[in-house]
Amino acid sequence: MDLFDTYTVQVNDVMIHEYLRKASEEKLGFPCWQRFDGWPDKYKSEFIKAILEGKDIPKIYTYGDPADWTKQWVLDGGHRTRALLEFVRGDFSISLNDGNHYVFAEKSEAERETKKKGRKKATNQTLLLPESVKRHFQMKSLQVVTYSNMVEEQARVIFNELNHQRAMTDAELINSHSSLLVDYLRGLSESIVDEIVSLVPKFKKDKHEYLKHLVAMFSLLERQNDDKFHYCEPKNALRYVKGNGQPDEGRPTNNAQFSQSEMDTLTHRYNENMVRFIELLQQLTESNVKLLEGDAYTLFHFLYEKRNTYTVERVKDVVAELMNNVCIYKEEEKRLNKIMKDHSKHTPETLNLAKQGLESLNSSSETHVVEWAKTTKNNPCGSGNMRNRYILLSNLF
Repeated sequence: MDLFDTYTVQVNDVMIHEYLRKASEEKLGFPCWQRFDGWPDKYKSEFIKAILEGKDIPKIYTYGDPADWTKQWVLDGGHRTRALLEFVRGDFSISLNDGNHYVFAEKSEAERETKKKGRKKATNQTLLLPESVKRHFQMKSLQVVTYSNMVEEQARVIFNELNHQRAMTDAELINSHSSLLVDYLRGLSESIVDEIVSLVPKFKKDKHEYLKHLVAMFSLLERQNDDKFHYCEPKNALRYVKGNGQPDEGRPTNNAQFSQSEMDTLTHRYNENMVRFIELLQQLTESNVKLLEGDAYTLFHFLYEKRNTYTVERVKDVVAELMNNVCIYKEEEKRLNKIMKDHSKHTPETLNLAKQGLESLNSSSETHVVEWAKTTKNNPCGSGNMRNRYILLSNLF
């Protein structure tokens, strides 16, 4: 029995031009489970300057492709590698001590002409980097650590270990987790993800944040009976993904390490319901309905549970009217409550009118509208609020 994994590790000094040549020949790639590129140009410029000034640069970690011994994947150092590639393409400039900005290469004929006309003694010009400095840069060495004899799942584990010094978000940890479920969700087409993000503003794409919401909705479809609401909060998405059925300190447990046959069944259901969900959201958008994640989760869950009973066409009008009434109620309630809260700024007559307005608003609004609005105030994705909204919606049909 092996007590631990063993790898072959090599540490080499690699000149920048050799490192970038591997990337240009597609012998060096970025795994899809890594973070998105999050460095602004300022960080990239400072990194390039640090190289030119001879400062110590952190190691770059790579691992060999098990299926192709000639190829490597960047394990840690993706931002630095992209900065190198973009700099030599001329995507951004660096400022040097003479007060000018320098690019490694021209991006266009127009830029080339501008740089030729640049005055050597002027400041704040954008100029081409001198050939001697280019050669100096290309001959600089990077320390590259390369792991061999490891599979992708092991690479993900090491990636997470290497990034403990800058804690990743839950969404980034989900993205780097090795499982059929995460691979499936990450593999959803760009058009589907963009459509969902545009229709539900809370489902942000930045730093893989949308994955938490996709996981939470998947759990609503996969879990059974009352247990389905245990993982519908975004904050529980990582725990759901990592769940392997083992005891979890008294908390609800799950097993998301599905077999391929289980995933085939679940993804078929998820795909079908996602199509219905997007169709409903598109029709609600036409009614100027804006949803937060709690409302959206409830609609996704309702469509799945009632898939054999109601079509999207039968649901949309009732849901659109409900959501519009809820929005109207919440806006008016917020306005009146603000007056009551800032009581020192208002006369007794104004405060009395606001109090009467709240009483009138609650008595004149339909009960299900008031109750729905209550479920979206505190922890809208909590199990109790999710359950109550599902009951309210079911009672309307």
